[in-house]
Amino acid sequence: MILEEATTLLKGEFGKTLLQDVLNYATPLAWGIKEDSAWQIFANGTAFILDCGQGPFLVTAAHVYEGYLDAREKHPTLHCQLGMMEFRPEERLICTLGHRVLDVATFRIEPDEISTLAKRICVGPAEWPPRNAAEHDGVFFGGFPGSERSPNGADDFTFGFYVALTPVSSSSERHFGCAFERESWIDTLGHGIPAEDYDLGGVSGSPMFVLNESKGGVFSWHIIGIVYNATNALGEIVLAHHASSIRGDGSLVAPA
Repeated sequence: MILEEATTLLKGEFGKTLLQDVLNYATPLAWGIKEDSAWQIFANGTAFILDCGQGPFLVTAAHVYEGYLDAREKHPTLHCQLGMMEFRPEERLICTLGHRVLDVATFRIEPDEISTLAKRICVGPAEWPPRNAAEHDGVFFGGFPGSERSPNGADDFTFGFYVALTPVSSSSERHFGCAFERESWIDTLGHGIPAEDYDLGGVSGSPMFVLNESKGGVFSWHIIGIVYNATNALGEIVLAHHASSIRGDGSLVAPA
């Protein structure tokens, strides 16, 4: 598909439906304390449910989990919320290698909790692991920036959602990156283009999908990465680890 055709497609209902669909997979993971009958949220990341063929588990960025652990040491009454339900990640940990090795962490999640979240489960191709992302792949992701988080009553918060589709700019064995080029941006959802200093902190742990087109023009997509760095300190660049770093049982493989 040539660039002009892709642009037309993304400006229409296909692009809108594709990007809105990411919200069906991503879930906010937030922690805080209750003071004077109201919740104070300290920080949040993004998480999603993944099934590589051996049953579903939860995935987020390792530094998101480490941020929660740091806050728990300072605040013994700290609560963690996955979506709208209480979740204690330290009791569910499957694997983390530390964010300096691989910025991914995985956790057990029960079938009734998956039903409560009402989120779709991310899956890969027929055989796991998927291939690594390559330069010029079309990928899309979505998560919950902390800057969009706002109280909605004493016991409720609203989490704004950020979603984008972009080509992969570079790829290595460790990770892949997407450099946003503002002159090419399309306001697919009609909410306006974010300001240049827009802070994406909070989308770490988001699922990254790759868009595929068959020779017959049929589109499909599957999980290909986990976002781990998307703060404005990088400029408009998003970094993700390859989904191939996760084994079918939720254990992790350190990059070579």
